[in-house]
Amino acid sequence: MRNRDRRPWLRRAADTADIGVAYDGSKESKAALAIARQLATQTRASVRALQVVSPPTYVFTGLVPTEMAESMEAVLENVKTKMEELPGVEGEAVYGLPGQGLGGFSNQVDL
Repeated sequence: MRNRDRRPWLRRAADTADIGVAYDGSKESKAALAIARQLATQTRASVRALQVVSPPTYVFTGLVPTEMAESMEAVLENVKTKMEELPGVEGEAVYGLPGQGLGGFSNQVDL
C-alpha cells in the first residue's frame, strides 16, 4: 500500500487549491500570511485569511443595548474592510468564538 493510501493527509502540493491563514494583524499572523503567499506561488494555490472578531463577554448576558449592537457591527465592518485590503489574499472576517470560527474555516481550505 502506498503512503498516500495509508495517510490521506499526505498530499502532493499540486492538490492544494486553498491555503488558509488565521489572521489577527499580529506579527505571527503576518509571518504566516507571508509563508502562505510563498507556498501559494509555488503551488498555484489561492490564499484565504480569516479574522474572527470575538464579541465582548457581556454579550453573553443577553443584555446588549441597541447602540452597543450597532457599535459591534461597525467594528466587524471595519475588520472586514481591512481583511479585503490584504494584497493577494481572499480575506474575510466573522463574529464569533475563535475556536468555532477557525474550525469551520479549516474545513473550507486544503492547508
